[in-house]
Amino acid sequence: VYVDPSIEQECLDEGCGFQNNPFKTINRALEMINPSQESQVTMNLSVGTYSPSANNESFPILLQPNMTLLGVSDSLTIIDAEEINTVLSIIDCSNSYVGNLTITGGNNSNSYEIYPGGGVYIRSSTSEMYNVTISDNFSIADGGGIHLMVSELRISNSNIFDNFSNYWGGGIYNE
Repeated sequence: VYVDPSIEQECLDEGCGFQNNPFKTINRALEMINPSQESQVTMNLSVGTYSPSANNESFPILLQPNMTLLGVSDSLTIIDAEEINTVLSIIDCSNSYVGNLTITGGNNSNSYEIYPGGGVYIRSSTSEMYNVTISDNFSIADGGGIHLMVSELRISNSNIFDNFSNYWGGGIYNE
């Protein structure tokens, strides 16, 4: 499945999601896929910024089980919530992977009870992140960058910096 924030309008026809006819938003692509253990899905994110102002992206992005969210590189694929909400939530997911992108602009001030993490909230999940930058996110309580709750997370070749929380775990909070 392919997503490109630079296309003019969202693809609503049949045959969307291919490299030559991508979706415009991650959320539209998520509505159209049904990953399973037998049929895992890789969502390929093109170069660009995925944000409310750039491509009308909505937040938080809710990752599904058995899928990979894959950018081009952490300097070229940026998911920016523009301080509207948590950027990415991974809840009750197994086999979820995030790679080659930046997660920024998360702010859970209005949604803390639902999505505790500023950048990423992971609950009851097994996930991996690689070649990811998590920066400039805020949590009104715990986990400015990442908030883990009863989860396993493997992080490799990644940078977590300049995140802030009012209480515990500016970078990562694990409860």
